Amino acid sequence: MKKLIIVSIFLLFITSVFPQGKGLLTQMPLGEFSLFGGVGPNKLSGDIGGDNFKSLFQNDMGYGLSLGARYTFKYNFALRVFGDYSGYRGKDKVEYNTYGAVRKLEFQSKVTGLGGQLEVVLFGNPLAKDPIPHSVYLLAGLKTTKVDATLINPENNANGPEETKNPLTHFLGIGYQYRFSNQFSFGVEAKQNYFHSDRVDGYNPVIRANKHRDEAFDLKLTAAYYFPFSRRMSEFNNRWDRRQRR
Repeated sequence: MKKLIIVSIFLLFITSVFPQGKGLLTQMPLGEFSLFGGVGPNKLSGDIGGDNFKSLFQNDMGYGLSLGARYTFKYNFALRVFGDYSGYRGKDKVEYNTYGAVRKLEFQSKVTGLGGQLEVVLFGNPLAKDPIPHSVYLLAGLKTTKVDATLINPENNANGPEETKNPLTHFLGIGYQYRFSNQFSFGVEAKQNYFHSDRVDGYNPVIRANKHRDEAFDLKLTAAYYFPFSRRMSEFNNRWDRRQRR
């Protein structure tokens, strides 16, 4: 009964906002559909690893890639669904991590994910009346992940309790695109991932100072292909703009 009431209210809202018997899709301007890909370095901030640039480049930098589909709306936002893979790694140095005992921990983690994100275009929407090739956008989203972590612990340091190997992850970031043709663009995205787990690196030390879950920073070079519907889309949107001005 509750579902029937909710559906009825939704239908009443749609018919009141979009009168004259026209559907929702015929009242909105068309958007733009594209396929995205990205690849680049990453760094997991967990409980294992160094604390300077030398350690980062020698032992702690991994890589990742992603593929997805994106739909850009005229109203300066976009939706994307994607799958990604991240290979994280890290290695202790005695002078970096003491924790009251010598540590020689090392890890490698393979993390696959499937999720979606919302993008808010700050400027440079290609569907604007006077589009420019540069576009900057903020992004946020949620994904489900599968973690396969390998921990090397030669000193048998105490480890905490097991946690789920399929944690949810939310993320925030910013992106840039340069549209060098109607069908292609390239750019860069920076994203901070917040795992709902403290064992992405396979280690969860039982100490008072360990209060945070694992995080990861990803930087990706991106490329996109835009489906060639631009002429039909432009004609539709021009008609839509004329209707709005009446």
